[in-house]
Amino acid sequence: MQKIATHNSCTGEAGRGLLSKLLTPFARCQGKNIYEQFQSGCRLFDIRARLTRDGIYRPAHGLWTCRRTIIDILAQLNDMAGQDRMHPTYVMMTYEGKLDYTPSFTTVVHSWMSRFPNLTFTKVGLRKPWKTLEIVHEISFRYGFIPLNRQHWQMWLPIPRLWQLIYCPHPTFDDTTFKMVDFL
Repeated sequence: MQKIATHNSCTGEAGRGLLSKLLTPFARCQGKNIYEQFQSGCRLFDIRARLTRDGIYRPAHGLWTCRRTIIDILAQLNDMAGQDRMHPTYVMMTYEGKLDYTPSFTTVVHSWMSRFPNLTFTKVGLRKPWKTLEIVHEISFRYGFIPLNRQHWQMWLPIPRLWQLIYCPHPTFDDTTFKMVDFL
């Protein structure tokens, strides 16, 4: 099986609130929702979380926030992974916030690990500043953020050849290393 990973996996879901809806074209890294990514062969999900004012962890990317909760996303992935035991499903969790939430976020991620046994958590990280807090399960993956279609906002700029060179539009996938892509 080809090893496919999606960057900022939850950005293919619907945004929460007016600000998120306005920011969607700039925050979006995926054109498919979690279910569609899984059905397309993705087995490594890069999930960014933020604790919102209502006290609930939701997927986030910058100022964009997902309508669904982290629990909803993980439960859906856990169910799908339970039906496909041939190919493990991996999750990388990153807190999309400041350092003051680090201890509680790590504790919460550990509770999610026990609650969703069909998922293999790989790494717990922090975005502000970028930092790995814990490596739970080591896997081999390569960042590349390769857009596999023309939906990325940077493609709208009048220098498409430059973006084509930067993003390598025809990646090769194999069964040895996960490749992190935009717009699966």
